[in-house]
Amino acid sequence: MRCPPRRPEGPALLQVRELFIYWRSASQVAAAAEAAAAALQEALRRQHPGLVTRLYRRTDAAGADATLMETYAHPAGIDAALQAAIEQTAAPALRAWCRGPRHLEVFERIGG
Repeated sequence: MRCPPRRPEGPALLQVRELFIYWRSASQVAAAAEAAAAALQEALRRQHPGLVTRLYRRTDAAGADATLMETYAHPAGIDAALQAAIEQTAAPALRAWCRGPRHLEVFERIGG
């Protein structure tokens, strides 16, 4: 049984988009990749006041590649222009550390 989508009553709710970007890095350079990603996020926060960033790491097994996830949020949401700025800044800054492509997911925050 599928639940119908819940629609707000009254004025439409503002959809606040957030970005989740994950990618793999070789375990031997994971610490350097983390440092590069942290520096990137710090620079982006300076360039875009209000931007909130987080960095996560997952290692599945000893010696395995690390999966890093960057998250980006802004009180007004991430619009197309800010998303493009993040992607254009991040791609060259992290290229040396990525093993394979960076995967971008966009989610809309529900509620407050």
